[in-house]
Amino acid sequence: MAQSLRERKKQATTATILKVARERFLNQGFEETGMDEIALAAGVSRSTLFNYFPTKIALLVCMAERREQSFKLLVEECCAEFEGTSQRIEQLFRRWATYLLQSPKLHAMITAALTSGGRSDSANSAALGAYLTQFRYLLEEGRKRGDVREDYSIESLTQMLVSTLLTASYTLFHGEDAQMEAHFLENARFIAQAIAPPLSAGPTGKVTKAKSVK
Repeated sequence: MAQSLRERKKQATTATILKVARERFLNQGFEETGMDEIALAAGVSRSTLFNYFPTKIALLVCMAERREQSFKLLVEECCAEFEGTSQRIEQLFRRWATYLLQSPKLHAMITAALTSGGRSDSANSAALGAYLTQFRYLLEEGRKRGDVREDYSIESLTQMLVSTLLTASYTLFHGEDAQMEAHFLENARFIAQAIAPPLSAGPTGKVTKAKSVK
C-alpha cells in the first residue's frame, strides 16, 4: 500500500532529526548537545522537534529501535545467503560487529540510555524477546536440517546465543583493546561450532557434516 505524502514527510523529518542528533552527539557529546541546537540544524521548529522527540533520551531510544531492526534484517540476510547453521551464526556475528564498529561511541550511548531507564522495562523485554525469536527461528530451521546439536533444547541454545551476542557486543563498543573485534569473532566461531558442530548427529541419528566459515 502506497504511503501518503504526510507519512513520507513525517518519515523524512524523523530521519533528518536523527541524522543531526547522531552527528551532534558524536562530535560534541550527548550532555553538551541541546535540543534547540538539534532543531536549528535539522531545520525544524522547537515545537516540531519536541512533538517528535520529547527528550534527548527519546532520540537514543529511537536509534536503539532502528538498531534492533537492523539486526533483524541481518538475520534474514544470513538465512537467505547461507545454508548451514554454523555459517549463519558466524556470519551474523561478523556482520553485526561490522555494523556496531561503524560507530561504537554512538552504540555505547544508546546502550547506556537503555540500561539507565531511558526505555520502559516492558519495551526492553519486548526487544530482548525479538532477539530470542530471531535466533530461535534460525536454530529451529537448523534442527530440521539436522545440523544443530540435540542434547540441549532449542530454548537453552537460544538463550546461550543471545547472551553471547549481547555480552560480546557490549564489550566490543566499550573496550579499548585493539584486538576487541578479533575476540568478538573468536566468540562467534566458538558459539557457532558449539551449537552446530562440524560433525553432529541429525534427528535420525545419522551423522552429518556442517560446513563452517574459515
